[in-house]
Amino acid sequence: MELDPDNVVSPFKMGALMMRTARAEEALVFFRMSSELRPDAPVVHNNVGLTCTKLQMFEEATAAFERGLEASKDAQAKGMILNNMGIMYKEMGETEKAMECFEQALRLPSVEAYINKASSLIDAGEYEEAEKCMREGLRVKPESLSDAYNGLGASIEMTHSRLNQSVVFFEEAVKANPRNEPAYFSWVHLRCRLCDWREHERLFEEVRKMIDRGATGGLGPIFGLAYPLSDEQMCTVARARAREAVGNVKRMRNEFVPWAPNFAAIPEKLGIAIVSADFNMKPVGQLIQSVFKMMDKDKFEIFAFMLEAHDNSHVMANIANSVDEWNWCKGLSPLVVAQMVNNEQPNILIDFSGFTDGARNEIGALKPAPVAVNYLGFPYTLTMEGFDYILSDRVVLPPEQHTSCFPEKVAWLPNMYMVNDHKQSQAEQILGDFTAANASNLSLPHRSQQLVLANFNHLQKLGPHTFHLWLRIMQELPDSVLWLLRFPPEAEPNLRREFEEREIGTRLHLSDKFPSKIHLNVKRAASLLLDTLEYNAHVSGLDALWAGLPLVTLAGSNMARRCGASFLRTMKVPQLLARTSEEYVSIATQLGENPRKLQELRDKVLNDDRLPPAYSPAGRIQQVERHSLRYEGTSLVHLPLFLLCSSPSTPVAPPPSAQAPFLLVHLFKLLTFSSRAGSRSSSRCCGSCGRLCSLPPPSSLTPTRSLQLPKARRPCI
Repeated sequence: MELDPDNVVSPFKMGALMMRTARAEEALVFFRMSSELRPDAPVVHNNVGLTCTKLQMFEEATAAFERGLEASKDAQAKGMILNNMGIMYKEMGETEKAMECFEQALRLPSVEAYINKASSLIDAGEYEEAEKCMREGLRVKPESLSDAYNGLGASIEMTHSRLNQSVVFFEEAVKANPRNEPAYFSWVHLRCRLCDWREHERLFEEVRKMIDRGATGGLGPIFGLAYPLSDEQMCTVARARAREAVGNVKRMRNEFVPWAPNFAAIPEKLGIAIVSADFNMKPVGQLIQSVFKMMDKDKFEIFAFMLEAHDNSHVMANIANSVDEWNWCKGLSPLVVAQMVNNEQPNILIDFSGFTDGARNEIGALKPAPVAVNYLGFPYTLTMEGFDYILSDRVVLPPEQHTSCFPEKVAWLPNMYMVNDHKQSQAEQILGDFTAANASNLSLPHRSQQLVLANFNHLQKLGPHTFHLWLRIMQELPDSVLWLLRFPPEAEPNLRREFEEREIGTRLHLSDKFPSKIHLNVKRAASLLLDTLEYNAHVSGLDALWAGLPLVTLAGSNMARRCGASFLRTMKVPQLLARTSEEYVSIATQLGENPRKLQELRDKVLNDDRLPPAYSPAGRIQQVERHSLRYEGTSLVHLPLFLLCSSPSTPVAPPPSAQAPFLLVHLFKLLTFSSRAGSRSSSRCCGSCGRLCSLPPPSSLTPTRSLQLPKARRPCI
């Protein structure tokens, strides 16, 4: 470059080298230089646009792409630039402009446009149209096999049908390009969904190597929790997903001004924004549907923001009718929803989605409420700055597992952190019986006729380690049958193959999912619930316990693998909690061999008189509201999280800090908070067994000032 400053090739190659070494800012300098030397070359403007897009410099990226289009003399160059403009608009959240670019590129020979249009259609839920788009792209440019097959596999998988065909397409994508990371992750994940565990260890050895070198594209964090990954690898997966949202937040902050509360004053009513794509028949909706109608509306205002469409369910109706304001936000950008939340001036935002389908994590991170809480939908850290707290209990998230991966402080609740609604919404099913005749009418096994071992999870939560433990239990109990859900149906041949290889015969019973109006009652036909150790039974575990079905589990290595232990501790049945895989097999086998002991446990689980208030929303709220939290004679309103999940305990205030505003230092008195420097609590978890040992109660912190209740609803500075 020094010898020939006018040589356009040198800065172009330098820019490409910088991009390959993740030095985008330096690459942009060289690409700008090459675009000045050759303004008639579309490719140099295209590279400026791509680099600016990576750096979230969208205004300059748009200008560069437009210059590239003006300089383009052939259709292929125009197609390339239009495709990249579409990607840029998609990152900006401008879906209509992105689709317009892809449509224009489709008229030109660019298979990438087909792939990206299909991706946008998948995001919009148009799965059949996405499949058609990918098939057309494969026809137009068959040499782009890997990306086209990957897009085709994704389009079919999202329809939740023909999953075996989807596996074939993902495999073809990997064969065509072994370096296609999204295709490889999708292929391995779908094989797990279908319980095809052939070559399981070899495939995951490669997955772990890919994660260790920073390749996580296409691997969903919610699925990673069930995979054989280390804590560091799981953290890498979550951080990779968070980076995309963090980049969006940085761009949106220029257009967003959060409201400014006055932390020196306590509002008469606390404003709570609840955000989720799952306020419907999905698990989160089923768990929380009674909570908000039980809250004291003289103390709280609840603003709900639903990120998905209406599913016409009674669950959605229950939630919508129990909040002060209900907002439909399907199809709206995170920035628009954050502005809607901000207009309500809530004190606290609770994100019930985390890294699950339909989530918009940017909303909470933009801080439309002074405090953002991660709760329930995703049992792990969001790894994002901007979320202040994660809600858990000391069995699900012991202090020793709260690592540097968690930027959130942990709000540890006295009992289990999950709330559920069954006593309110499913009372008839809980109190009713399910006889052998009822089971026969539905072609189901019944515990009165044989030992029925059961699990009602989606089969993607099941891994080979747990399944082989189940087969060992069945070998010890020759009269037993294993009852699973056909969820998905394509997994059945693989499960039956596992049975045949172990020579257990045909003692596998698979049934379809049951309608919500009978699903709890039907589960009474089983004798014993065996938990999935890769990813515990969460809602289905609570379902089983309410139906009187004992649950055998083992506390694992992350939050998703410890919920069963939390349930058993709360219900005071620790004899069902194993400490090792061998003990897991032993507990299940001994119960199967001792019908009297098993019946005693069923009776104990069914008798909910001894349950602590954390198990029922109604009991929990009544107990919390009877407990008057006072501070220097001033009555404080309770944070709604207490009503969701906690019961009265010795008040413990967290240490004040710049990150914990004065208002919250006093509102969170019922909780015990952790920081990386340590924690304060009246009990702690001993090791991985999930059992508790007592510690001396901590002393309360001395207040630094008195609080006065203002007249304003939510005072601003």
